[in-house]
Amino acid sequence: MVVRAVAGEGTGGGGDGGGRGAGSSGPARALVFLAHNRGLALVCGAEALLSLGDNVAFIAISWLVLKLTGLSLAMAGILVCMTLPGLVLLSVGGLASDRLARRAVMVSALLVKAPFYLAAAIAVLAGRQAMGWVFALALAHGVCNAFYLPASRALIADMVPPAGLMRANSLLEVAKGTMSPLGSLLGGALVGTLGTGSAFLLDGVALACAAALLALLPPARRAAEAARARRPGLLAQMREGLACAGRDIRLVLLFLLMALCNFSLGGPVDAVLPRLAQEVLGSGPEGYAGLYSALGFGSLGAALGLSAVGQRVRRRGLVALFSVTVMGLGVALLPVSGSVAAGVALMAVVGVTVVVVRVAAVTFIQTLVDEGLRGRVLGLMYTAAVTLSPAAYPAFAALSDALSPSLAFVAGGAIMTLYGLGGLAVPAIRRLD
Repeated sequence: MVVRAVAGEGTGGGGDGGGRGAGSSGPARALVFLAHNRGLALVCGAEALLSLGDNVAFIAISWLVLKLTGLSLAMAGILVCMTLPGLVLLSVGGLASDRLARRAVMVSALLVKAPFYLAAAIAVLAGRQAMGWVFALALAHGVCNAFYLPASRALIADMVPPAGLMRANSLLEVAKGTMSPLGSLLGGALVGTLGTGSAFLLDGVALACAAALLALLPPARRAAEAARARRPGLLAQMREGLACAGRDIRLVLLFLLMALCNFSLGGPVDAVLPRLAQEVLGSGPEGYAGLYSALGFGSLGAALGLSAVGQRVRRRGLVALFSVTVMGLGVALLPVSGSVAAGVALMAVVGVTVVVVRVAAVTFIQTLVDEGLRGRVLGLMYTAAVTLSPAAYPAFAALSDALSPSLAFVAGGAIMTLYGLGGLAVPAIRRLD
């Protein structure tokens, strides 16, 4: 989501920074592009490990909470604890990534996060399963992610020229999308056989390995760091970021889109899916993990396609609105799918649309916003995305507990579908590119 990025590690010329291999097929160009961007390759490797570990742990947390309480509302409380730190700290994390070395911010966030999951593994293996430390784990997760996310996305545009950003963001999604469903499936298998402690242990180790990979990134150029150090005080810099976002209606509308998508997708999928899998589709942890992993497989397919076509995607605003509409229909139809297999197919479609919207949004900001404001505007976008989440989780969970899990999914899907269709009538959104 940024601007005039400096070409970091050896990217060649060519339409999207792919360098050699410009005449080859889309996937081949994507691989050549990655091979000539060592820094991007390291970040993608770290994202893959992070995605694997966190998805394993999320399955473990979801099933542990369901086992301890049996309530969607309890899972909603955990999700709120994961989200609230972001609501407060994502803008601070964005500011930190503009003032400090972005690599250092990312590594520090992961090294703080890892011990919490290792401690959770020890607690479970010692037989001390309690909701109190699950809430603490969720809070730590949210705090660390609030610093990692803006820094990681801002760093991409430091390493890749503007023409290669669409492909770079897609490759990042490929790394995440490859390991996300594998993590969900592995999480289901570990929880079903060895218990939740093994899942938390794996995540702690994966986080430490991801930090080690990021530590191999070359240090930022001293001139850039010196320029950051000369910038005005913290409050003045925060105001700069807010002013940049507030004076561009395209950014305001984009932030609103991200907020509504997170509200109506994250609410039912994150807070209610375990109950839907168990009570409506008649499945256990493996079936739940299969549904959740299908989201990742769909995301991976979309990311692979986008990495192949690169910057040739046009009318990204129109594409994003169509994707939001399809996303809503997929969520609304999940309760009537009738089986885990059909539900997996629908979740895969939803996964495709999620990545299309996310990559379009990130690339738009990366090509619009100046390098000096990049972290702050990214932080604001992520803040906007989670603004409604603390209300979404308990709202959809309460709807699930009071009436039915199915109704929660139908309601969330309807909100997204109506927003997608309504957005088509707004020229400023349709013309986003």
